[in-house]
Amino acid sequence: MLKDGHSQNSIAKKLNCSKSTISYELHRMNKYDPILVQRDANYKRTMCGRKTALTPKYAIIISNHLRLTWSSEQIAIHFNLCTKSIYNWIYREIIDFSSELLPDKARRRKRKHEKRGTFKIEDTIYN
Repeated sequence: MLKDGHSQNSIAKKLNCSKSTISYELHRMNKYDPILVQRDANYKRTMCGRKTALTPKYAIIISNHLRLTWSSEQIAIHFNLCTKSIYNWIYREIIDFSSELLPDKARRRKRKHEKRGTFKIEDTIYN
């Protein structure tokens, strides 16, 4: 639009954004290339946020210790990690270990129905 002779102010009105945003975008590079600008924005986006403590070395060690029937709590204490982080990595499948093989999963049983407080009526009064 700038090449077509539109001002930064008119471009901002048509795109429904601030004129300072248009000015910022145009001055990010000497020659404006939208592909390079988008690639730069994507890179900066990947660099922001919290970094994970999981390294490939830790992932292998944790999966090996889980296979040796260590609990997540034992691993967390031994390697100074958070137990919840280990469970999150397992559930997101970042660590190569099935969540069904966790030690506590086999012990927990889900009840189908709550049977307490219900009456089983076999015979009625009107036989």
